[in-house]
Amino acid sequence: MIRNLLLVLFTLQGLLVFGQLSFDSEIPSFKADTTVNRAEFHFTITNEGSTNETFWWTVDRRNSPEEWVYAVCDINQCYVDGLESCPCSIPNILGPGESFEFRLFLMANKTTGSSDINFNVVSYKDSDSCEGQEVKLKHAISLTSTSDGSDSSTDSEESDQFELNVYPNPTTDVFQIKNDVDVDKIVVSNIIGKKVIETQHYKGETHQISQLDKGIYLVRMIDKNSNILGVKRITVE
Repeated sequence: MIRNLLLVLFTLQGLLVFGQLSFDSEIPSFKADTTVNRAEFHFTITNEGSTNETFWWTVDRRNSPEEWVYAVCDINQCYVDGLESCPCSIPNILGPGESFEFRLFLMANKTTGSSDINFNVVSYKDSDSCEGQEVKLKHAISLTSTSDGSDSSTDSEESDQFELNVYPNPTTDVFQIKNDVDVDKIVVSNIIGKKVIETQHYKGETHQISQLDKGIYLVRMIDKNSNILGVKRITVE
Protein backbone atom coordinates (compact mmCIF):
# COMPACT_ATOMS: atom_id res chain seq x y z
CA MET A 1 0.00 0.00 0.00
CA ILE A 2 1.31 3.41 -0.88
CA ARG A 3 2.46 5.33 2.19
CA ASN A 4 1.42 8.94 1.78
CA LEU A 5 3.37 11.10 4.19
CA LEU A 6 1.81 14.23 5.59
CA LEU A 7 4.37 16.90 6.43
CA VAL A 8 2.66 19.54 8.48
CA LEU A 9 4.31 22.82 9.37
CA PHE A 10 2.34 24.81 11.89
CA THR A 11 3.09 28.48 11.41
CA LEU A 12 1.63 29.66 14.68
CA GLN A 13 0.90 33.31 14.30
CA GLY A 14 -1.60 35.49 16.13
CA LEU A 15 -2.65 38.05 13.55
CA LEU A 16 -5.21 39.89 15.67
CA VAL A 17 -5.64 40.56 19.38
CA PHE A 18 -8.52 39.08 21.37
CA GLY A 19 -8.51 40.05 25.04
CA GLN A 20 -5.52 38.34 26.61
CA LEU A 21 -5.71 35.13 24.58
CA SER A 22 -2.60 34.01 22.74
CA PHE A 23 -1.35 30.93 20.89
CA ASP A 24 1.98 29.26 21.58
CA SER A 25 4.72 30.76 19.45
CA GLU A 26 6.70 27.63 18.62
CA ILE A 27 6.73 26.32 15.05
CA PRO A 28 6.61 22.51 15.36
CA SER A 29 6.81 20.20 12.36
CA PHE A 30 4.79 16.98 12.12
CA LYS A 31 4.97 13.96 9.89
CA ALA A 32 2.13 11.44 9.61
CA ASP A 33 1.01 8.62 7.36
CA THR A 34 -2.15 9.71 5.58
CA THR A 35 -3.17 6.10 4.92
CA VAL A 36 -4.09 5.90 8.60
CA ASN A 37 -7.56 7.03 9.58
CA ARG A 38 -6.63 10.25 11.38
CA ALA A 39 -3.52 12.41 11.66
CA GLU A 40 -3.45 14.35 14.93
CA PHE A 41 -1.78 17.69 15.76
CA HIS A 42 -1.70 19.83 18.91
CA PHE A 43 -1.40 23.54 19.64
CA THR A 44 -1.98 25.56 22.82
CA ILE A 45 -3.98 28.68 23.63
CA THR A 46 -3.38 30.65 26.86
CA ASN A 47 -5.40 33.25 28.76
CA GLU A 48 -2.80 35.73 29.98
CA GLY A 49 -5.40 38.05 31.52
CA SER A 50 -7.04 38.27 34.93
CA THR A 51 -10.63 37.48 33.88
CA ASN A 52 -12.40 34.63 32.10
CA GLU A 53 -12.29 34.66 28.29
CA THR A 54 -15.26 33.26 26.35
CA PHE A 55 -14.76 32.36 22.70
CA TRP A 56 -15.73 30.11 19.81
CA TRP A 57 -13.65 28.76 16.90
CA THR A 58 -13.82 27.98 13.20
CA VAL A 59 -11.53 26.13 10.79
CA ASP A 60 -11.07 28.16 7.60
CA ARG A 61 -10.14 25.46 5.06
CA ARG A 62 -9.15 28.02 2.44
CA ASN A 63 -7.50 26.05 -0.40
CA SER A 64 -7.65 22.59 1.21
CA PRO A 65 -8.19 19.67 -1.19
CA GLU A 66 -11.86 18.72 -1.39
CA GLU A 67 -11.08 15.25 0.00
CA TRP A 68 -9.51 16.54 3.22
CA VAL A 69 -11.74 16.36 6.30
CA TYR A 70 -10.94 18.15 9.57
CA ALA A 71 -12.10 17.61 13.14
CA VAL A 72 -11.40 19.42 16.42
CA CYS A 73 -11.29 18.66 20.13
CA ASP A 74 -11.83 21.83 22.17
CA ILE A 75 -12.27 22.65 25.87
CA ASN A 76 -15.73 21.08 25.94
CA GLN A 77 -15.56 17.97 23.77
CA CYS A 78 -14.33 16.23 20.62
CA TYR A 79 -16.64 16.93 17.69
CA VAL A 80 -17.60 14.66 14.81
CA ASP A 81 -15.38 14.55 11.75
CA GLY A 82 -16.14 17.34 9.33
CA LEU A 83 -17.53 19.84 11.85
CA GLU A 84 -15.38 22.91 11.21
CA SER A 85 -17.18 25.48 13.37
CA CYS A 86 -17.79 25.50 17.13
CA PRO A 87 -21.55 25.34 17.87
CA CYS A 88 -22.75 28.72 19.15
CA SER A 89 -24.53 26.99 22.03
CA ILE A 90 -21.25 25.50 23.36
CA PRO A 91 -18.76 28.34 24.01
CA ASN A 92 -15.23 27.78 25.25
CA ILE A 93 -14.35 29.45 28.56
CA LEU A 94 -10.73 29.77 29.65
CA GLY A 95 -9.94 31.05 33.15
CA PRO A 96 -7.20 33.57 34.01
CA GLY A 97 -3.74 32.08 33.65
CA GLU A 98 -5.11 28.86 32.18
CA SER A 99 -3.90 27.12 29.02
CA PHE A 100 -5.60 24.53 26.83
CA GLU A 101 -4.16 22.24 24.17
CA PHE A 102 -6.42 21.99 21.14
CA ARG A 103 -6.34 18.84 19.04
CA LEU A 104 -6.77 19.14 15.29
CA PHE A 105 -7.38 16.01 13.21
CA LEU A 106 -6.93 15.61 9.49
CA MET A 107 -8.36 12.79 7.39
CA ALA A 108 -6.50 13.32 4.10
CA ASN A 109 -8.07 10.27 2.42
CA LYS A 110 -4.76 9.49 0.69
CA THR A 111 -4.97 12.77 -1.18
CA THR A 112 -1.74 14.66 -1.72
CA GLY A 113 -1.69 18.44 -1.85
CA SER A 114 -1.06 21.49 0.27
CA SER A 115 -3.11 24.12 2.06
CA ASP A 116 -2.73 27.18 4.26
CA ILE A 117 -5.62 27.06 6.72
CA ASN A 118 -6.57 29.34 9.60
CA PHE A 119 -7.79 28.23 13.02
CA ASN A 120 -9.88 31.25 14.00
CA VAL A 121 -10.95 32.41 17.46
CA VAL A 122 -14.28 34.17 17.04
CA SER A 123 -16.91 36.04 19.03
CA TYR A 124 -20.55 37.02 18.39
CA LYS A 125 -22.07 40.47 18.61
CA ASP A 126 -25.16 38.69 19.93
CA SER A 127 -24.29 35.31 21.41
CA ASP A 128 -27.92 34.58 22.27
CA SER A 129 -28.99 34.64 18.62
CA CYS A 130 -25.58 33.56 17.26
CA GLU A 131 -25.49 36.58 14.96
CA GLY A 132 -22.64 38.84 13.98
CA GLN A 133 -19.67 36.46 14.07
CA GLU A 134 -16.32 38.27 14.22
CA VAL A 135 -12.84 36.81 13.84
CA LYS A 136 -10.71 38.04 16.76
CA LEU A 137 -7.58 35.89 16.50
CA LYS A 138 -6.07 33.83 13.67
CA HIS A 139 -3.77 30.87 13.98
CA ALA A 140 -2.11 30.22 10.61
CA ILE A 141 -1.30 26.57 9.79
CA SER A 142 0.47 25.31 6.66
CA LEU A 143 -0.08 21.70 5.61
CA THR A 144 1.49 19.68 2.81
CA SER A 145 0.69 16.08 1.92
CA THR A 146 3.32 14.18 -0.07
CA SER A 147 3.92 10.57 -1.11
CA ASP A 148 7.24 8.80 -0.59
CA GLY A 149 6.49 6.48 -3.53
CA SER A 150 7.74 3.44 -1.63
CA ASP A 151 5.04 1.09 -2.88
CA SER A 152 3.49 0.21 -6.21
CA SER A 153 0.52 1.97 -7.77
CA THR A 154 -1.13 -1.44 -8.13
CA ASP A 155 -1.46 -1.66 -4.35
CA SER A 156 -3.12 1.74 -4.29
CA GLU A 157 -5.59 0.80 -7.01
CA GLU A 158 -6.53 -2.39 -5.16
CA SER A 159 -7.08 -0.42 -1.94
CA ASP A 160 -9.29 2.11 -3.74
CA GLN A 161 -11.59 -0.70 -4.85
CA PHE A 162 -12.74 -1.11 -1.25
CA GLU A 163 -12.80 2.55 -0.17
CA LEU A 164 -16.07 4.26 0.73
CA ASN A 165 -16.93 7.15 -1.55
CA VAL A 166 -19.90 9.22 -2.70
CA TYR A 167 -20.69 9.86 -6.35
CA PRO A 168 -21.41 11.74 -8.53
CA ASN A 169 -19.61 14.62 -6.88
CA PRO A 170 -20.43 17.43 -7.56
CA THR A 171 -24.11 16.61 -8.01
CA THR A 172 -27.40 18.41 -8.49
CA ASP A 173 -30.03 15.95 -7.26
CA VAL A 174 -28.84 12.49 -6.13
CA PHE A 175 -25.82 10.56 -4.91
CA GLN A 176 -24.82 6.96 -4.29
CA ILE A 177 -22.19 5.30 -2.12
CA LYS A 178 -19.37 3.17 -3.48
CA ASN A 179 -18.48 0.05 -1.44
CA ASP A 180 -21.54 0.49 0.78
CA VAL A 181 -22.01 -3.08 2.01
CA ASP A 182 -21.52 -2.12 5.69
CA VAL A 183 -23.38 1.21 5.57
CA ASP A 184 -26.65 1.10 7.56
CA LYS A 185 -27.44 4.82 7.87
CA ILE A 186 -26.37 8.15 6.43
CA VAL A 187 -26.41 11.60 8.01
CA VAL A 188 -26.00 14.67 5.80
CA SER A 189 -25.01 17.94 7.49
CA ASN A 190 -24.10 21.40 6.30
CA ILE A 191 -20.61 22.77 6.95
CA ILE A 192 -21.57 24.23 10.35
CA GLY A 193 -22.81 20.85 11.55
CA LYS A 194 -26.59 21.27 11.18
CA LYS A 195 -28.21 17.97 10.25
CA VAL A 196 -30.33 18.22 7.09
CA ILE A 197 -30.90 14.52 6.26
CA GLU A 198 -30.81 11.36 8.36
CA THR A 199 -32.03 8.13 6.81
CA GLN A 200 -31.44 4.39 6.60
CA HIS A 201 -29.27 3.13 3.77
CA TYR A 202 -29.61 -0.08 1.77
CA LYS A 203 -26.92 -1.48 -0.48
CA GLY A 204 -26.96 0.25 -3.87
CA GLU A 205 -29.51 2.84 -2.78
CA THR A 206 -29.68 6.27 -4.44
CA HIS A 207 -30.29 9.24 -2.13
CA GLN A 208 -32.29 12.28 -3.24
CA ILE A 209 -30.82 15.68 -2.28
CA SER A 210 -32.41 18.00 -4.83
CA GLN A 211 -34.21 19.75 -1.96
CA LEU A 212 -30.91 21.06 -0.57
CA ASP A 213 -29.54 24.51 -1.33
CA LYS A 214 -26.38 24.79 -3.38
CA GLY A 215 -23.25 24.39 -1.28
CA ILE A 216 -20.94 21.94 0.45
CA TYR A 217 -22.29 19.19 2.71
CA LEU A 218 -20.84 16.36 4.81
CA VAL A 219 -22.07 12.80 4.35
CA ARG A 220 -21.46 10.55 7.38
CA MET A 221 -21.77 6.82 6.74
CA ILE A 222 -22.66 4.75 9.80
CA ASP A 223 -22.82 0.99 10.39
CA LYS A 224 -25.36 -1.08 12.38
CA ASN A 225 -23.33 -0.58 15.60
CA SER A 226 -23.46 3.24 15.23
CA ASN A 227 -19.78 3.42 14.25
CA ILE A 228 -18.86 6.13 11.74
CA LEU A 229 -17.33 4.33 8.76
CA GLY A 230 -16.37 7.48 6.93
CA VAL A 231 -17.12 11.12 6.23
CA LYS A 232 -17.13 12.57 2.72
CA ARG A 233 -17.68 16.10 1.47
CA ILE A 234 -20.17 16.50 -1.37
CA THR A 235 -20.94 19.61 -3.41
CA VAL A 236 -24.52 20.36 -4.49
CA GLU A 237 -24.62 22.56 -7.59
